[in-house]
Amino acid sequence: MKRSWPSLICGVVLAGMLILYMVTFQVRFTEIGIVRTFGKIREGDVVKDAGLYWKWPWPIQKVDKLDRRIQTTSTTGEEVPTRDGKNVVVTTTICWRIDDPYKFSIRCRSIKEAEGLIKNRIRNDQKTVLGNYNFSHFVSTDAKELKYDQIESEIAKTVQAVAADRY
Repeated sequence: MKRSWPSLICGVVLAGMLILYMVTFQVRFTEIGIVRTFGKIREGDVVKDAGLYWKWPWPIQKVDKLDRRIQTTSTTGEEVPTRDGKNVVVTTTICWRIDDPYKFSIRCRSIKEAEGLIKNRIRNDQKTVLGNYNFSHFVSTDAKELKYDQIESEIAKTVQAVAADRY
């Protein structure tokens, strides 16, 4: 049986590329890499800098990548009662990013799961805050009576304190 050199060289090159693919991973500048060894993560297993890194093959280590850019999500319109018993329909847009990847990867498995947790937190806190204001603070002909900025900052402070600690 006669072997050709080009076929043999091509096979060796392909095998080398496959091995390199199995033992390296790339983190882009918009990503954070989290290396899990046997499914567990340690504080030092978070890769924040862009570049090419080494890892053990799949059964030993797995790399999860998270987006480090600002994430935007919105809640659906929801009726919330005010202090004087009138209802307002509120839709909230939330902008957030991962601050501590280690804590995030322990508490949340994915960005979609984190969005759901943040939406629930926003809904609960905004109902509490909006219930402290009258309808006239939302709709009024007198500009001095409107308190949008105050309401927004109060909701943001309440949500940030809990979300930063938990997620």
